[in-house]
Order: sequence, then structure tokens, then C-alpha cells
Amino acid sequence: MIEQILVLVRAIPELSKKYGYLVCVAGINSKNEWRRLYPFEFGSIKFKKKDWLEADIVTNPKDKRIESRKVQQYKILDKREDDAGILKILKPLISSIDGMKSQKKSLCIVKPDLLGIDIKINSMQIIDEQRYLNVYGDNNPTVKREKIKMPFEVQYIFKCLHKKCSCEKKPHKLRIIDLEINELFRNIVKSGITDKRVLEEKIKKKLYEFMKDRDLYFIIGTHFRFGTPIIIGLFYPKKGISQQKSLDKFFV
Repeated sequence: MIEQILVLVRAIPELSKKYGYLVCVAGINSKNEWRRLYPFEFGSIKFKKKDWLEADIVTNPKDKRIESRKVQQYKILDKREDDAGILKILKPLISSIDGMKSQKKSLCIVKPDLLGIDIKINSMQIIDEQRYLNVYGDNNPTVKREKIKMPFEVQYIFKCLHKKCSCEKKPHKLRIIDLEINELFRNIVKSGITDKRVLEEKIKKKLYEFMKDRDLYFIIGTHFRFGTPIIIGLFYPKKGISQQKSLDKFFV
């Protein structure tokens, strides 16, 4: 089946024993239905958030989540959606985590009331300790490569706004796996930061203090094996905006 899909999520790559690092992509099709697209090889993805794809997709017998589709082939369409257009698409779809579960869905969008952020930095080492053979095929090891998945974890503490949810009594605390977060960590470390506390403060400034001043939305997905909710993407236009320029300068 051929569908046109607006890309809203590119997740942090996960290592597959068979295919190497793969990226999960999520978005909305032209009928306002959620789609989880998989697999995409990390490094081969040429599209970005807000791009439209035309994809030949089939159901994936190994993934029972109703929004999941396997991509046979795709092409990037010559159009991008601005933030005003995305808001128009997403606002009617706002739900809660309880609402997603009760409808037996595995993707939804939530308007969060941010209460806190938990940042765990496991290491500041972004270089893979393994050495690789160079492109000429001799036995001299090359310079070590950068890691693909950065050694840290971020969790947001929040409540779901606008839709009834049990988080009114006990707030959610969910991990985020948006690729932008991965690259934010990489870029801050590469800027020369060597103090873990300074790194944590810079991450907090971008992901918490900055986001509290935006019209923030969480795209929520469920774990393939365990069904637990995870924040897989962020959408954060200016408050009250009708059109907004890209914020890629913050997340390269």
C-alpha cells in the first residue's frame, strides 16, 4: 500500500545483530492516522522531521502494534510542513497516556505539564574504544570512530494536560529517545565541555528551561517488547505562533 506520511519522529538508533544500527521513524499519514515505520539504516536516512514521504508499506507480522508498518521502499516528496500546518494536524489528536492504553494504541500525542527532568550521564566518552580497519583494507588501525548512541539518559516528569489521566495523582516519569537529544549531547561534548556538571546544566537548559517557554508536545510510543510508554519525539513551536522558522540551530 502506498501512503503519504509526514515525518514527526526519528528515534535514537538501536543495534540490530543482523542489520547494524536501525532507526524507527513515526509520523502521520494523509488520513491523520499514526504510522510507525521500520526499519531504516542509520546513516542512510536523507529525510528530516517535517518532510513528507511517499512510502510503499506493509503490515509487519513481527510487530503487533496496530500503527506499525514495514517500509518496502520510499521517496522524499518535494514538500515540508511548517509548524502551523503541523499544529493543525496534531491538535485534534491530543490524548493522554491512559487514553492511548484504553484504545489499545501504541502511538499518541500529549500536551505535557512539565514538572521536572532527570538527566543521567553514564560517561562523557563519545569515542568508540574499538579500532577499525581503514578503507584501503590493510592491517593498520584507523582513528577511532564516534559512538552512534550517546552514553546518557533523559527522563521527563510531567502530567498530561487537556485529557483525563491517572497522572493527576501520580505524575509520569518517562525516558525520551528522540534522535535530536542524542545529537545535542554529542554536539555539547564536542564543543569542548569536560565537566559533567556543566554538561548536565547545558542539557537541562535546552531540554527543560527552554522547553517550558515553548508550546511543547510529546509524541508517545510504546516499547516493542514490554508495551511501556516512551517519549519518542518532541514538537515545540513558539507559543501562539502561526508559522515558525526551523530550530535546527539548537539540535544539529
